[in-house]
Amino acid sequence: MQDGEELRLVIEELDHRPFTRWDNAVVHRADGTELRPHPPWELLSEPSRVAGFHTAYLDGEGLPMLVLATSSGDLQGRLDLESGEVTDLRPWR
Repeated sequence: MQDGEELRLVIEELDHRPFTRWDNAVVHRADGTELRPHPPWELLSEPSRVAGFHTAYLDGEGLPMLVLATSSGDLQGRLDLESGEVTDLRPWR
């Protein structure tokens, strides 16, 4: 992320029905491009484990953090704005 770059992060409502999409978040950049955040691919090896994203916030350094709902509890992680991967996952609350 470049200093001063304007981003909009949109998180759509979670759909808790079985076998629904988990990619319910999108980052819109000022230049019109989009980035779909995703958990590490190893989490997606069993898609029913991942429900999707349910909230986001900025950490103390102003970097985006996302909270991911899974069948074994919620995880928070830092959004890599280049790859879209949510990294450094750890339990939320």
